[in-house]
Amino acid sequence: MEGFRNGASVAFSPDGHTKKRMNIGEALGFYYKFIIIPLIAAIVIPIIAGIASGHAFLGYELAAFGAVMLLVEPLVGFLTAALVHFFGKSVFRKFKNSYEDSYTATIYGVIPGNIFLWLQYTIMIFVPRMIFVPRKGFLMPSYSAELGLALLIVDIALTIWGFIVLLYSFANQQKCSKLAVIGVFLGMIAIFFAIVVALIVV
Repeated sequence: MEGFRNGASVAFSPDGHTKKRMNIGEALGFYYKFIIIPLIAAIVIPIIAGIASGHAFLGYELAAFGAVMLLVEPLVGFLTAALVHFFGKSVFRKFKNSYEDSYTATIYGVIPGNIFLWLQYTIMIFVPRMIFVPRKGFLMPSYSAELGLALLIVDIALTIWGFIVLLYSFANQQKCSKLAVIGVFLGMIAIFFAIVVALIVV
């Protein structure tokens, strides 16, 4: 429970709880201690929702996918942190600390979305309903616009929330302003966009 409480503190009060510096091993330990409860929720709740809604297979599928995603996300974080750190430290020269601090900030940033991953999956289970198509002779999913909109709203809210936590995390870990962090992210996006455009034109 303590691990989950520490993660929740990061999500709900990022300014004061993303200042602790950790090495990579400590950051991984922080994540996996936090993730125990969200992992159980992401497995159990979609299965129950799937059975209750008549979409048991979808519930099992999402539970398995959620479990794998939560467990491997810190590994993906190595690449994310490396990209942001390269641009923040070497390209724009705004970051002052090491790669380990960027990795810690990245771990902090994924906390909000992981807390409520079960909610996203539960909505996804109740969005489709199967209908029979006479001409084709099989069942296909028909989607509820209301639940689809609810899923979109939840996704947008969690994305914004995660970005806010990420903003505080990088600012605290790299000892720079939040505007500097925003500048690094916008600069990264601009450079990647320019590269894509150049590849298309060429």
